[in-house]
Amino acid sequence: MELYPLSRTPHLDLDVFRHPPAVYRGTPFWSWNNKLDIPQLKRQIGWLKEMGFGGYHMHARTGMGTPYMGPEFLEAVQACVQEGKRQGLLSWLYDEDRWPSGAAGGLVTQDPQYRQRALLWTPWPYPRDGGPREPGPGAARGWRNQGQLLWCYEVLLRDGYLVEYRRVPPESQARGTGATAGGTEVRRLWYAYLETAPASPWFNGQTYVDTLSQPAIHRFLEVTHERYAQAVGEDFGRAIPAIFTDEP
Repeated sequence: MELYPLSRTPHLDLDVFRHPPAVYRGTPFWSWNNKLDIPQLKRQIGWLKEMGFGGYHMHARTGMGTPYMGPEFLEAVQACVQEGKRQGLLSWLYDEDRWPSGAAGGLVTQDPQYRQRALLWTPWPYPRDGGPREPGPGAARGWRNQGQLLWCYEVLLRDGYLVEYRRVPPESQARGTGATAGGTEVRRLWYAYLETAPASPWFNGQTYVDTLSQPAIHRFLEVTHERYAQAVGEDFGRAIPAIFTDEP
């Protein structure tokens, strides 16, 4: 099985169709879910070739006992790229510890400025006495009562539609509700909170990343793609066709 650089993919003639090289064969996710052992990894590369695959995606998964993106992890990546070249297989990189891409397994979001955040827009203020809270919408539901109050707004709704609003000091009081000839008119306070995602075991005790922050994503590229470039960059575009990024 010959290894073809992607820039020189052979013409798909009948012989190539009958005996496809690595570039035309399947490349499954190869789960790295225990403590990485280089001899074991090399044996598994041989099994992947025996099964007819053209390569593999080196994919950190739950259970991996080697620190993600640490020296031992990158040493294993280097060893697999070299073994793949020897076996005629392509080595695809994967840019996250599990998924979704962006937090680098918490290496990025250990810095609070890069953590995922949301704007919670709600008619219910945070409780100050530890009492019950009204549920928030969507992903913010689990973040309630952890954010920073940005502004309060006095909002007038008529028949469910916004009529007017004005920004008011946080200590202002709602005016209650009343009826008009055309229907129901409601005037009350709404609160805008900036919420930051809470820590999660899925992100190794950190959070997901703020995908709308350019500095955060630059940091992610620095922690992952640039580290890969330092370790195995000489094989980019050849034995390493690409880096898989997963649902950022």
